[in-house]
Amino acid sequence: MSTTDDPEPARRRRRRPLGALLRAPGRLKALPGILLGAARRGPAPSKRAPSWRQAAREASDVRSLQDALARLASAPAELVVGPEPPPLPPGGGRLGWLRPYRTPVLWLATATMLWLTIQTLLGLGRRPYPIALVLAALISLPLGLAARTPLRAWRLQVLVAAATPVLVPQHVGPPWPVTLVFVALYVVYVVAVRLELHLVVGVWLVSNATVVWSYVATGARRDAVGEVYFTVILVTVVVAYGYLIGTRRRLEHELVEGRQRREEEHARSALLEERARIARELHDIVAHHMSVIAVRTETAPFRIPELPEAAKDDLAETSAIAREALTEMRRLLGVLRGADAGAEHAPQPGMDQLGTLVAGVRGAGLAVDLQITGAERPLPSGVELSAYRIIQEALSNTLRHAPGASATVEVGYERDRLRLRVRNDVPSVRRDRPRPSQPGQGIIGMRERAAMLGGDLAAGTTPQGGYLVEAVLPLDGHHDGAEPT
Repeated sequence: MSTTDDPEPARRRRRRPLGALLRAPGRLKALPGILLGAARRGPAPSKRAPSWRQAAREASDVRSLQDALARLASAPAELVVGPEPPPLPPGGGRLGWLRPYRTPVLWLATATMLWLTIQTLLGLGRRPYPIALVLAALISLPLGLAARTPLRAWRLQVLVAAATPVLVPQHVGPPWPVTLVFVALYVVYVVAVRLELHLVVGVWLVSNATVVWSYVATGARRDAVGEVYFTVILVTVVVAYGYLIGTRRRLEHELVEGRQRREEEHARSALLEERARIARELHDIVAHHMSVIAVRTETAPFRIPELPEAAKDDLAETSAIAREALTEMRRLLGVLRGADAGAEHAPQPGMDQLGTLVAGVRGAGLAVDLQITGAERPLPSGVELSAYRIIQEALSNTLRHAPGASATVEVGYERDRLRLRVRNDVPSVRRDRPRPSQPGQGIIGMRERAAMLGGDLAAGTTPQGGYLVEAVLPLDGHHDGAEPT
């Protein structure tokens, strides 16, 4: 049998690996042309599965349609036996001051409508007074119920509007007393304001069906078609207007809540950022103390040769623990710094550099008077760093918010606490922007530094129009009850 008739060699040739093809004569030179031709031809047509985005979009559309159909199907049951809709969120407006008195005002209007309806019914049908009183009460009652239970008021209104043309036929004009028309329009508006769209559609359909039924029940005249059209259009306008008003109120409330959440998140992030910054600064102080402990415990056997072996073992173990703590603190510092790993490498400042700080602020154009009371002495490193940062931030705020003003820095060294007071006068140049009412990140940072030491900080405007920052920092780390005045 010839080789051309044998299908096995051909199948083997098709199954040769890529390395054999490349080692074949001329294949390596022809490979770029083969790849270029395949790129020009494009991918072979094949039925690929839809992408996950397309599948998710289609599934979302299907779910949305199914949800909409399910909600429309449940609308009749909700309108008949469903719970009352939630109240609208509070809003402004010209009549916003009437909102607390809405319920008594509506019941007062209900009493007025009751009297007017009684007079209307007695004048139309000459019915006995008890029957007219009952009918008038049923016509007016939905107006009072609309204050707290609008859906229940609408249900009663539909029943009354459907039964009134039969019980009290009108031979001229609409098939209801005029008081019922006004009550019905208000109840439809109130319920449309508070319901969702699928229920609003149900209210619109039922209300218009009641209108048509009322005209049919009284024997529709040829000239009543225009009245039916007008009444249906009026109900449609009232329902649409109420739904738009309710939607607008809810959207405004959501926007306000979203803005408040963003402000709270911004304040929270600013607080966390300031705490991380304080932790980074305090790392140097704590690391210095830990280094001193490690060095002194490690060199103690050489400085004090007569130490017993047990003490030397304890000191060696203490040194190992101190070095392990230093390693953990370096890791913690790396987490706190994050992307800002190389932010600060200079030594942390203290109260001995306060004069240099004041001189720098004076060079920026701010007149600063530095007053120090009490005996200056070295303070704990954390207290010196916090005090320096509080004064620095207070002076920076003065430069930023009160250009042209003069500032006074008072530092009081007391026995068990350090008092700081930074006050600026009214700026000579009026600012274009008012000082923000909410505390900024600088004020938050100053308060965090004072609270970290167990102290207190107060900041606010003075009666003369300036600004005052006052802090009390205890030197022993315990709050003794002294607060800024």
